Amino acid sequence: MKATLEFDLDNEEDERRYKLCNNARDMNLFIYELGQKLRSWDKYGCPFKTPEEAIGATREEYYNLLKYYNVELE
Repeated sequence: MKATLEFDLDNEEDERRYKLCNNARDMNLFIYELGQKLRSWDKYGCPFKTPEEAIGATREEYYNLLKYYNVELE
């Protein structure tokens, strides 16, 4: 089975959709990796003493992974 997606890159909305489709693999890896980090903290414990530390570390991990996987959000 094959599928072909066609985009009119002169159309702004189609160009946006093309970029989303083209980056889907990186977005998938980003989501998976963040989930693995959260699972690890939950399963093996986390070094955070306060909820604020946990939120800050989660936010930092989020932005690090966005950058690592080159995920651009609108």
